[in-house]
Amino acid sequence: MNLESLLIDPWPREISAAADKFHQGHLVEDIRLLYMSSPQSPATSFTSRNTASDSERALRPLILPQNLAYRYGIITSATCDLAEAGDHKNPFFQVAPVFDIAGDLRSGQEKQIKEGRLGDFVYLTQQPQPEGVWVADLRVSIPVEKGALVGRMPIDAFLTEGDRIAFAARLARRVARAALHEDLHNLVVSSINDWVKRKERDIRAVGSGAFTDVERVALNIVGDRLQPRAVQVVVFEETRLENKDRAIWREWRHASRNLLKNAQIKLDPCIFATLAKMPVREYERLVPLSIPTLGRTAHW
Repeated sequence: MNLESLLIDPWPREISAAADKFHQGHLVEDIRLLYMSSPQSPATSFTSRNTASDSERALRPLILPQNLAYRYGIITSATCDLAEAGDHKNPFFQVAPVFDIAGDLRSGQEKQIKEGRLGDFVYLTQQPQPEGVWVADLRVSIPVEKGALVGRMPIDAFLTEGDRIAFAARLARRVARAALHEDLHNLVVSSINDWVKRKERDIRAVGSGAFTDVERVALNIVGDRLQPRAVQVVVFEETRLENKDRAIWREWRHASRNLLKNAQIKLDPCIFATLAKMPVREYERLVPLSIPTLGRTAHW
């Protein structure tokens, strides 16, 4: 079935007029989660409770009740796909759930969320309510018929254009993550995170910029990303690291050189670079890593 077969012809003017008021990053009130459930192998307690009598291995649509509705959803569709100048091709737009996560946070996690370093949560710089910590949850995307915008007014979720651009970039990066050999993420990323956490206090005590002057970290992969022959950690310097600071990263590589031995992947020596000098084509070949312990905004 083609979605265009569902479209009303002519397209209702009131829907076009309503959609023109909204853009990516606006909030829509009262969003309920709906999904195709797997009764035979449930992954949620809601599926278990509501499909217990089903015996066939078939997908079943479920929608959570009103008392479990999200207060808001945030529009994740591109603005041009929302209003659709010219011919209309899509009767739906996408939203991600928005909720108050304050009650689930441990010490220090609010700061991590605000810096974009905690899971798939995005902090809303224009909080929709005076109390709580309101975040968008990018793990889920919910289709909404565009007619739902009629009679509604947009609610801002971000204070500045920079915040909106950062949100769009976060959405793009999330779906742009190509598959990697699992050891590259499970072993290399966890190893660097643990190492930074162990060394951070000592490094700071001697005034070293080995961590504080690192803007981001990426992987240079030799061969197929799923079956690489070798991998190299690329350290992007915000300001040039002194040789003694670079040596700290080289020590990590030396201590970890056998990390990927079982996977038959060679861990090459670290290289140091700057975003200002690396050609775009070369940078686009790299795989940015999320290293929360470095205390920087994630760029994965």
